[in-house]
Amino acid sequence: MMMTKHEPATQARLLLVEDDAALAEVTTDLLRSFGHAVVHANSVRKALELARSREFDLAVLDVNVDNHLVFPVARKLGIAGVPFMFMSGTPGTAVPSEFRGRPFLFKPYRPRDMLRTLSTLTLKAG
Repeated sequence: MMMTKHEPATQARLLLVEDDAALAEVTTDLLRSFGHAVVHANSVRKALELARSREFDLAVLDVNVDNHLVFPVARKLGIAGVPFMFMSGTPGTAVPSEFRGRPFLFKPYRPRDMLRTLSTLTLKAG
């Protein structure tokens, strides 16, 4: 069954790591419209604190967060078994081999592409 704005996904606790305030707000609104409870971190340090202190079902990680790479957060989430995806606005962005095969979305993205990618994550998790 395809999820639409009128049929949100089962609510997931989702960590969004994004340093661009405007994009974080738009993405948060979009993710909430899909039915998710979103917690936003605007730095790698804050994301690591949240990953240590809270439980998440999913995560959306910008690769370059305020000139810091998000991979320590990805490792922490991976160890905890939390499905996650990467996104980046930088063409040619590379991820370490340990994360190859993880979903990756280039910014700017279309809402339906975000929904499709998150649906893939939730199917793998479930």
